[in-house]
Amino acid sequence: INTGESPQTISFELLNSCSNEIIAKGDFNEGQENILFLWEKCIDVDTRYKFVIRDTLFASYNDQPALPFYTLKFDRRVVTSEDTDWFGSGIVTYVGAESCCGKGEKL
Repeated sequence: INTGESPQTISFELLNSCSNEIIAKGDFNEGQENILFLWEKCIDVDTRYKFVIRDTLFASYNDQPALPFYTLKFDRRVVTSEDTDWFGSGIVTYVGAESCCGKGEKL
């Protein structure tokens, strides 16, 4: 995750999609502008996960967008990568198993 110009508006969560257990989460503070943060976490590839990233501010200074961006990898492969200046209420990406134990999960 690159924090862009307004790090205090960015947060993320990685959840077990079947149990809603939070596996990892983070947010950023003023003073962490334009820093690239990297996280690695060993997780079971046979479980379904939900990654949510939010930027609560449409950040633009001097007509220049802040351009926070992120890349999500799962099992060493890029799943998604966004280069944007606004995530709004959040971008949700599912990775891992196709569903939760065959319980007809709705996306």
